[in-house]
Amino acid sequence: MRYVIAFTLSSFALTSACGAQETGGATIVKPPLGAQLDSALTAASGEGFSGVALVAKNGEIILSKGYGLANRAERIPMTPATIVQIGSNTKDFTAVAILQLMERGRLQLTDSIGKYFPDVPEDKRGITINNLLRHGAGLPQHLGTDFDPLTREQEIRHALSSTLKFPPGTSRSYSNVGYSLLGAIIEQLSGKSYDEYVRDEILEPAGMKETGFLLPHFDTKRLAHGYRDNEDRGTLLAKPHADDGPYWNLRANGGMLSTVGDMYRFYQVLAGETLLKAATRDLMYPPDDPVIFAGSDLVDYFMYNREPAAGVVMILASNSTVLNAEKVRGRLVPILGLGGNRERSTTPATLSALPDTPAANTVRAYLKAFNSGDTAVMGAFMRSSTIQAPGDKRTMEQRLEGYNRMHGNLGALKLLGVESVTDDRIVARAVTERGETLTMTFEIEAQAPYRLKGLAVEAQ
Repeated sequence: MRYVIAFTLSSFALTSACGAQETGGATIVKPPLGAQLDSALTAASGEGFSGVALVAKNGEIILSKGYGLANRAERIPMTPATIVQIGSNTKDFTAVAILQLMERGRLQLTDSIGKYFPDVPEDKRGITINNLLRHGAGLPQHLGTDFDPLTREQEIRHALSSTLKFPPGTSRSYSNVGYSLLGAIIEQLSGKSYDEYVRDEILEPAGMKETGFLLPHFDTKRLAHGYRDNEDRGTLLAKPHADDGPYWNLRANGGMLSTVGDMYRFYQVLAGETLLKAATRDLMYPPDDPVIFAGSDLVDYFMYNREPAAGVVMILASNSTVLNAEKVRGRLVPILGLGGNRERSTTPATLSALPDTPAANTVRAYLKAFNSGDTAVMGAFMRSSTIQAPGDKRTMEQRLEGYNRMHGNLGALKLLGVESVTDDRIVARAVTERGETLTMTFEIEAQAPYRLKGLAVEAQ
């Protein structure tokens, strides 16, 4: 099962039918189950949840409703028609686009990126398109911030000059950078901007009218503002972006906007053969698999959850850190008879203790600083024990702001054990205060002073 939280603005129907149930912006509450879910979500809204929920049972939508406020200053309520950020679920559009181009003979998944980008360094010539799709290229999770004003050419140059975490194809590490390179390939082969390609080749065939970045020409009154505690973080369209969409640290890996109804339609249509032939679709999106596809910028949170055995599809979007979509999902699980968070509760029997090595001591020091919840403590750790990745232009203040967001959403972490250890890489499991299991990949100097070079976090 895939379950990934990408910390960026950084993903099927229960049958194989191509048709998708119309949802529009209407509120739907169908008793008895829909009413029970509505009662739980109404209670959650009294505790700080604001967002939109869509739940289908055996192909029928039994709940589609908004809770709380999309814009607190103007008292605009959340509704099923509210435009929300879908975060890293944007990557599903990118993956579909790449698979479409493969079907049309424009590329092969085995193609080296050297076929599409000039002057690829020796260490990256082995990266294939399939490596990028499956986060197996060894590229960093990110380079800089989502809103750095980078062009396509600058993003490619930064990616190709970055230091790989591992030889291509030998491991897996979540990478927004890799999906930006896929976006560049899509634009080169199609002659269209990413937003245009997604509109023409995915959204329009799927009948989706409420999804995109600039091209839907959204009424900004319909956009949900993001709130970190009580601080209004604004909307995505108010952030810096290029004339044709997000700048390139965000393009093709995050940043798209949609409604829960449109995204329900997308995954329904993807389960058929409107967008891809069945054999191609099943390379990435077999329709009978239970999945959670999630994305968050640590303020807004979007989640698509499909549980075929129970006949359940659940989509949740939230715009506040007080009580986000992930936390709310846990309240709906028993009502839907899903048997708890089974897909994220298992811990491999192969986990071992964190060894007594200098690199492992760096991991211990990081966890201690993280769990302190103290910006000064984390700042001291960052200054003494980390190396800022090449291309990461964030100031210390910006890095600490990211720490505050991450700690605010995850709480303290408890180490469960390690999956693998090398001289410069430790893959560990930890559990959050909410009971979520995380895989944390620490990249560490292989020699003294054994500073932390990078960290990727995935929720399992």
